[in-house]
Amino acid sequence: MEGLLPRILVTVLAAYLLGNLNGAVTVSSLLDRDDVRAHGSGNAGMTNYMRNYGLKKTGLVVLMDLGKALLSCFLGSFLLEPYGYSLEGAMLAGVFVSVGHDYPVALGFRGGKGILCGLGVAFVADWRIALLILGVFGLTVALTRYVSLGSCLAAVALPVSFGLLHRDRPWTVAAAVVIAVLAVFMHRGNLKRLAAGGPYMNVTVVGSGGWGTALAIHLCKNGHRVTLWSHNPEKAASLAATRRNPMLPGVPLPPELACSGDPACVRGRDMVVLAPPSFPFRAVCRTVAPYLDRQTLLVSVTKGIEPETLLRMSQVAEEVTGHCVAVLSGPSHAEEVARGVPTGCVAACREKAAAEAVQDAFISDRFRVYANPDVVGVELSGALKNVIALCAGISDGLGFGDNTKAMLMTRGLTETARLGVALGARSETFAGLAGVGDLIVTCTSMHSRNRRAGILIGQGKTPEQAMAEVGAVVEGYYAARAAHLLAARLNAELPITAAAYRVLYEGADVSQTVTQLLCREKRAETEDASWDSHGNCS
Repeated sequence: MEGLLPRILVTVLAAYLLGNLNGAVTVSSLLDRDDVRAHGSGNAGMTNYMRNYGLKKTGLVVLMDLGKALLSCFLGSFLLEPYGYSLEGAMLAGVFVSVGHDYPVALGFRGGKGILCGLGVAFVADWRIALLILGVFGLTVALTRYVSLGSCLAAVALPVSFGLLHRDRPWTVAAAVVIAVLAVFMHRGNLKRLAAGGPYMNVTVVGSGGWGTALAIHLCKNGHRVTLWSHNPEKAASLAATRRNPMLPGVPLPPELACSGDPACVRGRDMVVLAPPSFPFRAVCRTVAPYLDRQTLLVSVTKGIEPETLLRMSQVAEEVTGHCVAVLSGPSHAEEVARGVPTGCVAACREKAAAEAVQDAFISDRFRVYANPDVVGVELSGALKNVIALCAGISDGLGFGDNTKAMLMTRGLTETARLGVALGARSETFAGLAGVGDLIVTCTSMHSRNRRAGILIGQGKTPEQAMAEVGAVVEGYYAARAAHLLAARLNAELPITAAAYRVLYEGADVSQTVTQLLCREKRAETEDASWDSHGNCS
């Protein structure tokens, strides 16, 4: 047995280094000028490559990953064959080429999941086993459509078949067990998703502010493969390195959440969630639009109205991308959603299947989602409640009490519904989560940037000073102007919104504006109130 140990060491080292030659990373770097690990699941495997770049060049990935396994096993078999350990040499190389593929030192230990390597090992060891695990994989995927489940069952079939066909060679069976355990372990996240009810989706959240990050965290908890995109590559790198977003203090980013500054990370996604602020919303849509797949479901979670066109956010996204866009809205502070505080929202789309797909993706035991066909009502509720929240904050800043705030909220909801119905919304939407629910939470909570800005204005700060002190986007400021212009276009009476516009854009005195609101001509509370000629309710 002289000289056996050096040959074993050469086999181990060569196989591990060959395992470091990752097909997906190599092909994406050379042919796509990109790193596949910056997209999708962040995995350096064939499936992630195919989802992001299509089938055309995936064959090269297969050839590289299968080829390195074959080469490693043939080398191990050749080196140990003189000692009668040909099969053991192949299996030893198979273990370490798999380790090199899963945990490549050359790639910062961020590799693939080892299924192709396992298949290559099986081909060298015993062609019957290779055919068996291919059959198990193909049949499972055909019946369930779950690639991960097929991969794991194929991995389990490897040591089982070795145990049946080569039980007289226990070291080869042990090596097969190690390869299978590695593959199943690398798929543990996918198995968890399947156990939770799957199927998972590949999702990119566009916009790394507090709301976008909170939703990305929530979607990860729901078992989806999520990438968070930031328009600033430096911020994306910081998020990836620190696993923290300063806008959500105390909330760590899940280790499986990928962060990217490349707009191409929307490519190949089942769903793209649009979460930038309203003022750059169109520009962000233009940035990502060239990379969107035709079948990708777009979901707008931004609350606002575009000042120049007076379009709702979903209308802007549809105009830029050509996609049908769903909406997710409701009483949902980012700080609370990120921490898993029970929350309820509304998924709206004119296409029922799309609304239900959003519902399925987001719903959990901590995040209740209701479907609604009224996109107009849901979006207007989300945009205009920010204006009323600014006014509620001004009321607090002036030192007024709960009575005043209750009046503002109630009459503000009436205004929102009046404008919404004029634009084709359903009146009942404004009595739901997207309407009164979102209004309550935004007008009463110190999480609300709009309320905090309003308090500062009520205390004497200018709108510009107030927004600078809040330090984040105050959507109500932009929505007030858009709503004021919409009301003028439709000849709709929105007195609270008009008052907010005068304070925010015309420098009107706050106290005088409140007095003018209270001294308006008296009227009935409801627009359909009527009495007969004797003064009785008709």
